[in-house]
Amino acid sequence: MDQATGGLSSSATYLLTGWAKAAGGSEQVAVGVKNFGGTESFSKATGTAYAQQPIFLTTGSGNTSATVYCYKNSGTSAGYCDDYTLIKLS
Repeated sequence: MDQATGGLSSSATYLLTGWAKAAGGSEQVAVGVKNFGGTESFSKATGTAYAQQPIFLTTGSGNTSATVYCYKNSGTSAGYCDDYTLIKLS
């Protein structure tokens, strides 16, 4: 899943927060953010219990959008990403 978001402030710091899990115990779900004028950042959740996946990012000069993603690359079980929010910190 990719979700583009706009309306961000350029050169601002944000926190992307939410919850992720994989239905298969040893499988992983990758959650991240890209296309915001900085280095792509991601985190991986492993296991069947929801885990919070906080990611910090700073938009580039003139960048007012970002793409948030959630992927489950391998295995046979489902992956879940829920309640993701971008919070402006500064």
